[in-house]
Amino acid sequence: LGPSVILMDIKMPGMDGIELTRQLKRKLPECKILIFTLHSDYLSQAFKAGASGYLLKDIRRSELTRLIRQALKGDTVLSKNLGPAAF
Repeated sequence: LGPSVILMDIKMPGMDGIELTRQLKRKLPECKILIFTLHSDYLSQAFKAGASGYLLKDIRRSELTRLIRQALKGDTVLSKNLGPAAF
């Protein structure tokens, strides 16, 4: 597969989303991986692993769509309720 974008959760059985993001970015460097989670406390780890965005699951569908499109253009994206203070 050659996905353009992946929505990745953090808490998954077997391997966490941070480690999987790290591995996928090595294999698919052009793919945009957006962390899509309930947890706001892994932000810095996600970006260090190569994520292009960090979105909380309480996001509105229209905002999710907009941010996915933005990420595909090369922007780093965050949910509205996450800001610079989250880093």
